[in-house]
Amino acid sequence: MTVLKKRKWILWLSALVLIVAVPITIFMQIIIHSNVPALAEGSIEQRYARHGSYHVKVEEVKSENGEALFRIYYPAFQGDETYPIISWGNGTDATPDRYDELLSHLASWGFIVIDSYSKTTGTGKEIVDAIDYLRNENKVTNSLFYRKIKMEQIGVAGHSQGSTGVINAHTNYKIGSLIKTVVSIALPSLKYCDPEDVYDTARITVPFLIIGGHEIF
Repeated sequence: MTVLKKRKWILWLSALVLIVAVPITIFMQIIIHSNVPALAEGSIEQRYARHGSYHVKVEEVKSENGEALFRIYYPAFQGDETYPIISWGNGTDATPDRYDELLSHLASWGFIVIDSYSKTTGTGKEIVDAIDYLRNENKVTNSLFYRKIKMEQIGVAGHSQGSTGVINAHTNYKIGSLIKTVVSIALPSLKYCDPEDVYDTARITVPFLIIGGHEIF
């Protein structure tokens, strides 16, 4: 890999980490303190707390019998540009609606973000299925996402049960070797995980970010 490619990859990875971390941090501050923390003028945190330059569109994917399968947030495509993808893992009993603002924010910075409608994502299967769906769409000539995806740049991020699922997607599935970044938000302790959701962080071989917090009374 050339130095230039390495630098581009580091920039892409840094953007994913910051774009996920900053909105979640601000959201936690709003819930706890009812105000958005002041961010230093011109700081990288301030930059990524704002929406990106892309107009965001949303695509709903349903099965043949009308069952909701995936929701995809994507930047309005421009010319021959291709885009990295993020596969999101929902928390227990949650659906894409719960994360609408965050996933839209990610897409505004040039990511194609896919979220399944599954309310149980701890095994990682649903997160992998979402990646497989986009990988296939990237090859289908009449697909909206035909040749729009950077298949060498795949990240996963999830909340609560989904934060275990993104780890398992990377460590327990063959496709996991394609995942280049793992972000876990509110990762539950192993003692709270169902047996099929148990994760092993020692097996993670890519950059890994954990975001957590606690209530202040």
